[in-house]
Amino acid sequence: MVKKWTMILIILGIFFAALSFVFPTHHPHFFWEHLSIFDTLYGIVGCLVLIVVAESLGHFWLQKDEDYYDK
Repeated sequence: MVKKWTMILIILGIFFAALSFVFPTHHPHFFWEHLSIFDTLYGIVGCLVLIVVAESLGHFWLQKDEDYYDK
């Protein structure tokens, strides 16, 4: 099941990267916007950072021990 979703995400990533070459940014303001794949990579990295931050926040701050109320 995990391999199926991983393959789907890889195919979607390749698809959106290909779309960034077909429809480039028309008026780039910064040098990194000249890279055709920048938007795709920015989205992937942004999502991964959000996931890691949310998991670490939950692990170190929000989760309590199993016997939290017994103390």
